[in-house]
Amino acid sequence: MKDKLFQFSLFAIVTLISSFAILNIVDFIYICIVSLFLGIAIFDIKTSIIITIIARDFILKSYFYYTGHVLNISHVIFYHLVVLLLILMLVFREKKRYHFELFNSTLILFVIYLAFSTFFISNYRGYGIEKLFYFALTLLGCFAISNIILKPKDVKFFAMASFYQGLFFVLVCIVSEFDYKLFNGTFSKSRFSLLAINPIWVSRLLFYGLLSNIYVFKNSKNRLLKLGLIIASIFQFYYGFLTGSRGPIVALIIGVILYSFSFLKKVSLSKIMIVLLFFAIIIGIGFSSMINDPNSRFAGSGTGDSSTQARLFAQYQAYTVFMSNVIFGGGWGSFAQFPLEYPHNIFTEIGSETGLIGLLFLLTLLVVTLFRLVSIYKNHNTPESDFIIAVLGTSFINANLSGHIGLNPFFWLSLYLLNHYYLISVKKVNEVKLSNKINNNLSTNKKTLTYAK
Repeated sequence: MKDKLFQFSLFAIVTLISSFAILNIVDFIYICIVSLFLGIAIFDIKTSIIITIIARDFILKSYFYYTGHVLNISHVIFYHLVVLLLILMLVFREKKRYHFELFNSTLILFVIYLAFSTFFISNYRGYGIEKLFYFALTLLGCFAISNIILKPKDVKFFAMASFYQGLFFVLVCIVSEFDYKLFNGTFSKSRFSLLAINPIWVSRLLFYGLLSNIYVFKNSKNRLLKLGLIIASIFQFYYGFLTGSRGPIVALIIGVILYSFSFLKKVSLSKIMIVLLFFAIIIGIGFSSMINDPNSRFAGSGTGDSSTQARLFAQYQAYTVFMSNVIFGGGWGSFAQFPLEYPHNIFTEIGSETGLIGLLFLLTLLVVTLFRLVSIYKNHNTPESDFIIAVLGTSFINANLSGHIGLNPFFWLSLYLLNHYYLISVKKVNEVKLSNKINNNLSTNKKTLTYAK
C-alpha cells in the first residue's frame, strides 16, 4: 500500500509541475505521453521500469523536437543519466548480485575491448564514443531488467511493456495520420514518420508490440480482448509497413514464423495456416497499394533502389576496412568515414571496426546463446520463452539489415534476456531437484528410524 501511495504521489507531483511548462498543444501532448507512462507505473511498477528503458529515446527526442529546444550532447547525456539513475534506484531494492557466468563475462570483456578500440585504435573517436554510449546504456538497461525478472514467469513484464508501447504507438499513428501537421511529422505512401523519430524506429516498436500481441492472445481466454488484439495488430502492421522500412518487415515475418512453432504444440495446423494466411493478406494489401508508387522503397525503384545499392556498396567498404587491419579492424566508429556511417549489418560492422578479435567476442555470445536456446526449447519451454525466442529472432534479422549495435536495443535486450531466462530456469530446476532430494532423504531417514525401533 505504501508503494502505491508513493507512486501515485510521484505521478501527481510530476504531472502538476509539468503542467506549468505547457505553452501550446504540442507541449500538452508530450505531458500526456509522460503521464501515460507514469500512470502505468501506478498500475505496475516493474512493467513501467521496462517501458522507461525501451522508450527512452522516444520520450527524449519528441520533447526536444516539439518544444524547439536545441538537442545537443549535454542534453542527451544528462537526460539519459537521470533516467538510468531513477531506474537503478528502483531495481537495486532487489539487492540482486551480478553473476559473472560465461555470457555476462564475455559481454563485459567485449565492452572493454570496444572502449580500447575507440580510444586507442580509431581515428573517428567521436562517433565511436556515441555508439559506445548508447550500447552501454542498453546494457545497463539489461542489468535493470534482470533485477526485475527473478523467475521465469516474470518475463511477462517484458512482454507487457512491449504490448503497452505497441498499442500506444498505434494510437499516436492514427492521430498523426489525421493531423500530421500537429505532430510535425510526415505522411506519404513511400515513408511515414512521427514524433521526430526515424521511420525505422517507428516500424520496429510497432512490430515488437505486434509480437507481444501474439503473446497476450495466446495467454488470454477473453474473446473480446482477442478480437481487440486482432484489430490492433492490423493497424500496427499497416503503419509499420507505411514507414517504408524493409528490414524490420522481413524480420517480423521471420519472427512470426518462429513464433508459429510454439502454436504447433497445442494448436491444430489448420489454425496455424489461418494465422499465416491472415498475415499474407495484410502483406498483399500493403504491397499492392505501393507497388505503383514511383518512390516506393518496396518496388525496387526510387529511394528504395538507391538505398539498396548504397547498402551493397557499404558491404564492400566494410570488407576493405577489415582487410586493412584483419586483427583489430579500423577502430570502433571508423565506418563514419563513409556516407552510411555503419554498414547496416552487425557482422560486417563488428568485423570492419574491431577485426577478428571483436568478431570472436560476438560469435562467442551468439554460440552460447544458441546452445542455451536449444536447451530452453527442449527442457524449459513456456509461453514466455516462446516470446523471447520470437523477439530475438526478429531483432537478430533486423540487426543484420539496419541499425548499428548502439541503435538495436531490442536485439541486446532479447539476447541478454534469453541467457538470463536460461540461468533462472536452470536454477529453478536445480532448486526443485535439491528439494526433492532433501525430502527423499528425510523420508528415508524416517523409515530407517522406524525400522530401528
